Amino acid sequence: MDQSGFSDRLKHLLKQKKKTQAHVATAIGTSVPSVHRWTKGGQIEYKNLRSLADYLGVNWIWLRYGDEAVESVQQMQTEDAAATSRRREYLNQIMDSENRMRQALDMADIVTWEWNVLTGSVECSKNASTLFNVDENALPNCMLPYTDNTIEELIDIFGRNAPHVWDFSVKSSDKAVVWFTSKAKLYFDVSGRPTKVIGVSFETTKNKVDIPSSTSVKP
Repeated sequence: MDQSGFSDRLKHLLKQKKKTQAHVATAIGTSVPSVHRWTKGGQIEYKNLRSLADYLGVNWIWLRYGDEAVESVQQMQTEDAAATSRRREYLNQIMDSENRMRQALDMADIVTWEWNVLTGSVECSKNASTLFNVDENALPNCMLPYTDNTIEELIDIFGRNAPHVWDFSVKSSDKAVVWFTSKAKLYFDVSGRPTKVIGVSFETTKNKVDIPSSTSVKP
């Protein structure tokens, strides 16, 4: 995937349509620094991506991923019905297996999550808000300190063979510090493009001794 293509396409569109970063920020309800960050290759959330594409009058897939991604989508849409049926059956089997696994992890007080590094969206298991003692809108900030990293930095952090491991903490309802450990790995599509980080988080408070409270992450 062309990692700098999004910012180049965005800057070209702004120039072509004679739109300033302030125009964009006002139109889609965000800040000028956020738009500026996008023109420099920063991550953009899915909701903002769709709003930005609508405002500029372009296909959001093309805006974010370029011509190759649009061609891939079109190719998938023109596949024959038999192949589509086989793929759907295979996906259903995967989903059934994942559902069973998620239920088991929920009962074991383990949070599972998936972060789309291209759109910035994060999906967590339903028990995440309860275990982390935060509102749903506070996710994933309490557990994922890498949302502002570039794609290149994410590949360096998560792209190794072994999962990347890090600790973070939150405050419980009684103000006690609760520690968690996360393990996650970056996954790539068939073309070698980074797509998502999949990970788990589990409590490790009992393993922490004399951890300074100043290192905790408040919900």
